[in-house]
Amino acid sequence: MLQEAMFPVMEIPAIGSPEGVGDVVDDTGYKFIVREDTNTILSCMTNEYRLIKNETIMKYADPVMKKNNGKLKEVRLFSNG
Repeated sequence: MLQEAMFPVMEIPAIGSPEGVGDVVDDTGYKFIVREDTNTILSCMTNEYRLIKNETIMKYADPVMKKNNGKLKEVRLFSNG
């Protein structure tokens, strides 16, 4: 169940050239969050957004759940990631 959510992600600058325009926009202030194994864009965020991987969240959440006898009951993925 949890393994489905442990996919690799990366940040890609949201840059390019609008169709019909020759100049490349190299700093939009945005980035894409991309699922590495499928190259699916999951989100477009401002450059201030800090990506935290699911593995990192679980590294901190798992000990707290164990200490308090908590159990993971459900994992949901939205928009292919």
